Amino acid sequence: LNVHSRSAGKPVLKILKENNVQGALLHAFDGGKKAIKQGVEDGHYFSIAPSIVRDPSQKQVAMSVPLDRLVLESDAPALGPIKGETNTPLNLLKTVEVLADLHGCSKDKIAEITTKNALRLFPKLFKVRPSVNHYNCSLLAETVCDIDLLYISNTINS
Repeated sequence: LNVHSRSAGKPVLKILKENNVQGALLHAFDGGKKAIKQGVEDGHYFSIAPSIVRDPSQKQVAMSVPLDRLVLESDAPALGPIKGETNTPLNLLKTVEVLADLHGCSKDKIAEITTKNALRLFPKLFKVRPSVNHYNCSLLAETVCDIDLLYISNTINS
């Protein structure tokens, strides 16, 4: 379940809890630390778009959510790194860079963790792309809006 939760973090979490929903993906979540903690405790995931480059509130969300609950999302053509410009899935590389800086780890580690999270959240991706597995981190991200896979090989470190 993908829930657009922008400016509605607490009400969304309340509705999900009332309906016994676990493991939802919270898109564009901008709630505070208390709401994030509740979302994590309830088993939800949080997607991070390339707008994190310019949005301090998304950086705060990304720092407050444990890495094992983050996934990457392009949300193209919206939520790009430059306000007003058309976004593309390739900008997920910028998301990876920011997350690596914020969490003090390598871009490869962010790609690996967020890929595993996306595959855990969307296990049917294994059927769609049988070559994808938890060790094949050339799958950089699963873009939630259209379930379109972005494969990037050897560009993370270039």
